[in-house]
This record gives sequence, structure tokens and C-alpha cells, in this order.
Amino acid sequence: SATDLFVRRNLDVLYHTNHYTMKDMLKYENHRSEFSMKQSRFRLLTIEKLSKRLKNLPPEERYIKILSSHENYPFTLCIHDLELSDGKRVKTFATVVGSTDGRILATFDNPCYGKFQEINTRFERRNETHEFH
Repeated sequence: SATDLFVRRNLDVLYHTNHYTMKDMLKYENHRSEFSMKQSRFRLLTIEKLSKRLKNLPPEERYIKILSSHENYPFTLCIHDLELSDGKRVKTFATVVGSTDGRILATFDNPCYGKFQEINTRFERRNETHEFH
């Protein structure tokens, strides 16, 4: 929320969900769709499971693999061009931000097949690309 934060310290990665999943934070949730809440809870569990399973990979590669996951359909982390009931389409992007070096890797496509590019802090694209597939 704008005033409160709940941090779980069992992993070496900081991540967020689109909805509040911790009981103490639910009071801040405006949109309480049970389906949306379930999506965030399942995605959070997937992140935790994959973080542990992939812990021996280099950090950037590990985080990109997590973001590229198709486990737990339809609550996957990597969501492909889905059509919503109102005819709108969902398109994803992904970022990995280094908390110590400030590097930002981003793909403006689905993380499972998009190329991650390093972006400087002024958000100008650099020529360097990273592929971890």
C-alpha cells in the first residue's frame, strides 16, 4: 500500500503480487475478486517453489526462468496474449532489477521468448542483450 509493506524474508529475491495476499494487508485491497486474489496467491507460491528449485543458477538467469514459468496454468507467471471477456487483450512484459548493482534487464514481450535487454537508469536502451533460454 502507499503506507504499509509486508516483507517475507525467506528468499533472496524481492517480488510483488498485483493483489494483497497476506492477511494483515487485505484491508488495503480495493478490488476483492476471489479469482484475482487466487491468481496472486498461486503465483506467489510458484515464485517461492521455483526460487528454491533454481537456487543454484546465477541470479539473473534464475529470475528470468521464474518469470518465464508456465507452471500452474491458468495461474502462470508468464501469461500469453489472452483475450479478456470484454475483447481486450493481455500482453506481458518483465523486468529484473539488481538490488546491489542497479542493473535493469527488461523484455517488452513474454519473458519465455522475449530477449532481455539491459536498460540504463535513464531508460535508454543499450545494445547489450541477454538470453537465458
